Amino acid sequence: ISFTQEITQEYIDELIRVNEEDTNLRMEHLTEYLLEIDSLSIEISYGFGQVYAHYAFASLNVNNAPEVALQHISVIDSIALVNSEYLPDEYRIYSYLTKGYAIGAIGNFYGELDYYLKADSLSAKLNSTDIQSVVDQYFTSYYIVKKEYKKALVYNQRLLDFHTNYSDPKQMSYPYLTAIINRAGIFLRMQKPDSAIYYTQHAIDGGLGNYIQLNFSYFILGTAYLEKDDIPQVQKYVQLMNAELDSTYNYTLDGAQSKLLSGNLHQRLKEFNLAEKEFRKTLLFADSASYLGGKIDANYKLVHNYLMQQGADDFLINLKAYAELTDTAYYHKSSGLEKQLMVQFETNKKEKEIQALKYQSEVNRKTTIAVILLALVLFLVILILIYRYKTKKRLLLNALEKEQLTQEITAQDLALKTKNLNQAIEKIKMNNGVIETLKSKNKGQASIDEMISVLEQNYVSENQWAKVLLNFDLLHDNFSKNVIKDHPNLTSNDMRLLVLIKLGYSIKGIAEVNNISEEGVKKAKQRLLKRLDIENFASLKM
Repeated sequence: ISFTQEITQEYIDELIRVNEEDTNLRMEHLTEYLLEIDSLSIEISYGFGQVYAHYAFASLNVNNAPEVALQHISVIDSIALVNSEYLPDEYRIYSYLTKGYAIGAIGNFYGELDYYLKADSLSAKLNSTDIQSVVDQYFTSYYIVKKEYKKALVYNQRLLDFHTNYSDPKQMSYPYLTAIINRAGIFLRMQKPDSAIYYTQHAIDGGLGNYIQLNFSYFILGTAYLEKDDIPQVQKYVQLMNAELDSTYNYTLDGAQSKLLSGNLHQRLKEFNLAEKEFRKTLLFADSASYLGGKIDANYKLVHNYLMQQGADDFLINLKAYAELTDTAYYHKSSGLEKQLMVQFETNKKEKEIQALKYQSEVNRKTTIAVILLALVLFLVILILIYRYKTKKRLLLNALEKEQLTQEITAQDLALKTKNLNQAIEKIKMNNGVIETLKSKNKGQASIDEMISVLEQNYVSENQWAKVLLNFDLLHDNFSKNVIKDHPNLTSNDMRLLVLIKLGYSIKGIAEVNNISEEGVKKAKQRLLKRLDIENFASLKM
């Protein structure tokens, strides 16, 4: 670890990930790695890091030193008491299995089964086929030790089927190879040496040695060949086990099996003194590793070897009968405890199922109530939305009716004003016609008086033109004012002409209103276009 590296949970999780992925670490390096994870986790009070390290230590020691494994499991239990989140269900299952296996190795088979059943129950809750396969592996080992080989084969076959379906067929996985070697162990105990040899060799050829030492595999092969009286093969595997044993510095279960096989070989060769030495070493190894099965086998073999050495055939028969009776008595006692435990387990399971059904019924009842309440709320919301929609629709219709009425009134007012404007222009046009008529008459005193009378009645003053422009602006948003603002050089005649043009008067109509010739109107329009600096009058928007 770098001195500058900040110790965090994420950093420790990364160490755990690297350890999980690196399957080639040697034992001493793996131990150092786990000690580092544990110490760093303690430093920052990271419970899961401690749980991982101690579970790994327990797994490493469960076969060779079950009491040491139990010490590590005890640490895990104490951490979980402080904060259960540090022990996820998956690791809790593995903890149950390891603890069960360890206490079974020291003779508590009742407790072993109890922990396996706990693990099985929690595994069913998680519904994980991977975890269930691990649980089945431990049940297989349990029934092998109990000598219930048919049950062991059932669980073992389930494991093989699982790994066949979920593993890469091109590469045998460690769990699959472990299941195969366990199958070989079952056939060995069933006194079927050929099957034991076949499955063991299959596991070795599949790469079992890439994951673990092959001591147990050599023990199965050596024992199977001993049953077949193939002494050279037995000697070969005894040498291989002793070579593996010389590389270790502590008493282990593998050592007990190695010495047991060596003692059996010497006994078969009638080398009783050498056999006795090997059986006593077996007892020493088994006792140091708290391996109950090894201690039973070693003590039995010591007595059996002595009787063979003395030639006490009758006592050998009695010893064999005693062993069989002891196994039978133990089997009945163990079976009774197992049945009692299974009944208790099934009872607890049924109670949990009943509780689950009650809970589900309560959940369904509350869900039904919630659905009804939700439906009522939705119904009320829909009613409110419908009411709001109808109200809004009614207000919108009223607004549209008002707007339509306003538009009608505006249109009527516009039409009236337009009519008045046109009438005013027509009056101007009519007055200009009167003036032209008077010009054609004689200019005597009588004519002058007549002209004055007519003009008083019909002449349109400048004020009247101003009113015309005002009405036009009212109708067309101050058109003339805006034009004059943009073009202040326009004259009053220009504005009159522009108004008549925008009202749609023709050249002839403009000439009649202004009392000028049509040619004069054309010239006036051209001058107006130049003053407005436009190409046509349509570009002026009203």
